[in-house]
Amino acid sequence: MTTTHFTFSQTFVMILGPGSAVVRDTDLVKRICAATATEVRGTGIQYAFAPCIAVCRDPRWGWCYKSYGADTKLVESMTDIILGLQGEILEGSRPGVPHVAGKNKVAACAKHFVADGGTTHGIDENNTVSNEQEVYYSQFHTRINCAPYSLPVGFVGINFRNEDEAAPALSSGSNSSAEEKKIN
Repeated sequence: MTTTHFTFSQTFVMILGPGSAVVRDTDLVKRICAATATEVRGTGIQYAFAPCIAVCRDPRWGWCYKSYGADTKLVESMTDIILGLQGEILEGSRPGVPHVAGKNKVAACAKHFVADGGTTHGIDENNTVSNEQEVYYSQFHTRINCAPYSLPVGFVGINFRNEDEAAPALSSGSNSSAEEKKIN
């Protein structure tokens, strides 16, 4: 969200991800994002590429710096940032229907689809092999309830397994040779 605005003078930069999560005060972070929305709209932009609501399970994953961490409940609570950017959901609105509640609000982009923070070996655009479906689905459902304006897909294969199954060393599929190069 903020990197887009480095070219604009006299706008402030809001630190998202771990910097926001460390305070563990969702109301404060929501108010900061409301101020951020006003600043973004002041530049003429109506869309924020934020927040990144991914549960980061491996610090080698290149987008961990955008994540709110590995604690599912903390990441889930941070979905209120969507309401700070877009505004509160209007009473009587249909659940899950995107909204932008006024001229000082922006459309939020809740990145990315399920499980992008849990890829094997932390490799971006890799497979997530896990028996922790609830870890990835809980924050996904919470963000849908906050009705983000957009929800981009992740380039992640999702392979949930039973607890007694061993996780493969590398994912299989058409990108396996590229993945081997990334690991080596």
